[in-house]
Amino acid sequence: MKTAVAQFDLFDTAPGYREVPRPTPKKRPAARGPVSVNWNAEEAARRLEEEGDYRILRKLVPRPIVARSESRYPHLAVLVDTETTGLQYARDEVIEIGAVAFTYEDNGRIGDVVGVYSGLRQPASPIPPEITRLTGITDTMVAGKAIDMAALNALIEPADLIIAHNAGFDRPFCEKLSPVFVPKAWACSVTEIR
Repeated sequence: MKTAVAQFDLFDTAPGYREVPRPTPKKRPAARGPVSVNWNAEEAARRLEEEGDYRILRKLVPRPIVARSESRYPHLAVLVDTETTGLQYARDEVIEIGAVAFTYEDNGRIGDVVGVYSGLRQPASPIPPEITRLTGITDTMVAGKAIDMAALNALIEPADLIIAHNAGFDRPFCEKLSPVFVPKAWACSVTEIR
């Protein structure tokens, strides 16, 4: 007994298939060039925020760096952030540090940015994969790099206050990195500073 085998091509028209006409897309007016001169991005952002359904993120514009002698604010603080090879300061190492020095008044009003430092450092051992996943810092990025301790110390030494987000973590790593951090007053932006 012979059986007929039928083969269907999924891209051919199947028996009984009827093509349904597709609607013709509406033509959009041609673009007229740049946005109207009356366009105000800040006004549009404000209106979207007022709707309540939108949250607008604005681009951070860095403050200009001024000489410390030109700032009229009396006190100096440095905001620091570290990335490390792990959680144990006795065993793990700093692989990146960033610091922003700024002036402030007794009432907490922030004045001027007077210095910035950022540096990478090659650790003694390869960076663990979980740290690379967390920080985005790879062994290739830190290969042959060293933190300029003279530049970092020059920023930290005159500071009245060091601030870190979770200072309990950053402080022992910083103190291990440089003794200039040891006598400094520290504040934590997680628990002590808005």
